[in-house]
Parts: sequence; structure tokens; C-alpha cells
Amino acid sequence: MAPAELAGLETWIRSASLPGPHLEVGTAAGGTLCFLQKQYPPATRPAFVVVDTMTYFLDQFETIKRNLRAHDLDPEQTDFRVMNSSEAFAAASARGERFDFILVDASHKIRYMMDDLRWLRLLNT
Repeated sequence: MAPAELAGLETWIRSASLPGPHLEVGTAAGGTLCFLQKQYPPATRPAFVVVDTMTYFLDQFETIKRNLRAHDLDPEQTDFRVMNSSEAFAAASARGERFDFILVDASHKIRYMMDDLRWLRLLNT
């Protein structure tokens, strides 16, 4: 994300009350994931769920974990769902999961992006 986008996101998150689970669909190297988690003090940090196939580049999952640790974040505190978005959505829907925050930043191909928008059905408003 561009610096201006991150700044806008930071302002919004800090002004909103979002204690429920947060979801990131697509995470690349985990930079935005680190940024999002750091918006909350450890004692009030909500649960974070990440959906990603972990096939974007070689050693992606280990890179994400290293990046979290480098930001003093415990990778074990993130619920990683290593699967495609459609499978993860079906499972989350079947469990009745809801999220206070959803960031979709996975495949930017129109077909996949349109499919990923279904996650918004699980957004608490």
C-alpha cells in the first residue's frame, strides 16, 4: 500500500471501535499485516485471520513469520488459513464467522477480485 493509503487506514482504524476479529485476504510478505496489528496495543489487539495460498513467491509463509517477529509480533497469534479464498470463505461462512475489519488485497485479476468481495457478507456493520 502507498504511504497515503496506510496513513488513511491508520487514521480510520484508530478512530473506529473494532474489537472483533480482523481479516486480511492476501498478504504477500506480511507488511500490511504487521502494520495493522501494530495499530493496537498487545492487550487490546483483536484476533487476526489471514487467508492466503502462500504460493505468491518461494518461502512466502516463512517470510511472513520472519516479518512479524521483526516487528515484535508473535506469528502464533495470527490464524493463518493456507488455502484459496473460495475454500476459506466457504469454511468461514459455514462456521458463522464475522469480522469487524476486512482487507482484501489478494489477486488483482478482476475474476478473483470479484470473488473476494463475497467476504464482505461476513463484515460486521
